[in-house]
Amino acid sequence: VQDVHNGFILDGIVADYKAAELPLIHHHIQNVENMIVPEKTIWIFDRGYTAMELYARIIQMNSYFVVRLRKDSYKEERMNITEEDSLISLNITGERLKKFHDLELKNIYSKKWTMDLRIVTITNNNGEKYSLLTNIPEKTLGTKEIGEIYKLRWGIETNYNTMKNRIYIENYSGKRRICIEQDIYSKFLKFNIFQYLKIKFNKLIKIKKEQQG
Repeated sequence: VQDVHNGFILDGIVADYKAAELPLIHHHIQNVENMIVPEKTIWIFDRGYTAMELYARIIQMNSYFVVRLRKDSYKEERMNITEEDSLISLNITGERLKKFHDLELKNIYSKKWTMDLRIVTITNNNGEKYSLLTNIPEKTLGTKEIGEIYKLRWGIETNYNTMKNRIYIENYSGKRRICIEQDIYSKFLKFNIFQYLKIKFNKLIKIKKEQQG
């Protein structure tokens, strides 16, 4: 989990190679819940995170999300959407509830008929259209602003590149699990120290420039 505004890594989990990202995100959210202000946080996800249980968890903690939908996600509910920015009701079916692993969330949403959200269609510079699902009200952020928020996710990709090719996160000093975990977590720490110094020095440079006029 990364703070894309400041660049810090907030949480990392070393899991079995067979582990899927979607179940792990629930552990990430629990791990960082005391580090953030949920009501002022927007979670940004790519196409691998289209899951109603994930939306439910974020809604229950009074937080917000923006997730890019795959073309085949919620096709039935999207059939009647004609506007670029519209409300959408996702049906809470028995089949969808089966995918809930958290019993508390499953119990809450088993008593609801729909999950009422908002769908926004964005056109990129290449003319390609893609859909974003969110629970952010229109009065809070407009269509263009939702698109700009999703673009911030690109910072995660550039930082992956930094972790792999500059900090060499995939180079391990040992073969045992504890050695690999120490290597990975120490590099997370190193990365965050660099980010902190970058922010600090940028502020000092800005102050110096302002003093010089």
